[in-house]
Amino acid sequence: DNADSNSNNNNNNNNDDDGMENIPKALTYKNVLKVLSDSNSVDVAFKWFISMVKSDSPPDLLTFSKVICLLGYAGRHQEALDCYQTMLKMKQKPDIMIYNTIIKIYGILGETEKALNTYYELVNNSKRERDGGDGERKGVEGTDTLAKPDVYTYSTMIKLLSDANRVPDAVRCYNSMKEFNVIPDTVTYNTMIKLYGESGQVDQALACYKVMILPTSLGDKNGKSRCIPTTVTYNGLIKLLGLAGRIGMYMYVYLYYLYVLYL
Repeated sequence: DNADSNSNNNNNNNNDDDGMENIPKALTYKNVLKVLSDSNSVDVAFKWFISMVKSDSPPDLLTFSKVICLLGYAGRHQEALDCYQTMLKMKQKPDIMIYNTIIKIYGILGETEKALNTYYELVNNSKRERDGGDGERKGVEGTDTLAKPDVYTYSTMIKLLSDANRVPDAVRCYNSMKEFNVIPDTVTYNTMIKLYGESGQVDQALACYKVMILPTSLGDKNGKSRCIPTTVTYNGLIKLLGLAGRIGMYMYVYLYYLYVLYL
């Protein structure tokens, strides 16, 4: 009996190492990864993911998405990029969460060209699928995984292109938002106003601001602005107009800011 008890204890101790000796089925892997991902247990989640890649139940798109985003948010950039390359080798097509995470990581690492190439890959794939090239993709849980750029994609790309002084590319990126019916948010407009200001394009900065405060045509029946300008918006615009000697417009924007501030 004692020998059996010791044997059982040894087996239990051996199985305590993340429970990875007995390879579970795909559903078990996915459930464990979901729990670990939701609890931000990055190291353990990554071990389970590596085990899953080596098993006969390889990760699906949603699993790759969770792990890559988890690693990206944890600052484990190279591991996230390695997972991304593994996913591509397994012929998996990225979803928008993966694309946004990879673009963000390249931006953090100062790899502007790689970020831009990833963005163009997303745009081109989205156009092909939209036009019926690959048809609509469905995730394993029936969710639509058609990757198309969203406002976060554009805000991230415009910001990193602006920081890299790639003004024409940033403007081209901003203008392409209309093609996918993506409405800029406050971050996008603030970045563009700053970009135009620093490149001496005062009229374009003002045009951005005017579009920003127009009532949206997409259904706000109360006539509210597309998005709400912030102190960052007004500070940047007022400084720009002052330096450009546009005193009349300077006073107009400044007074309107005071009106909004104390309304």
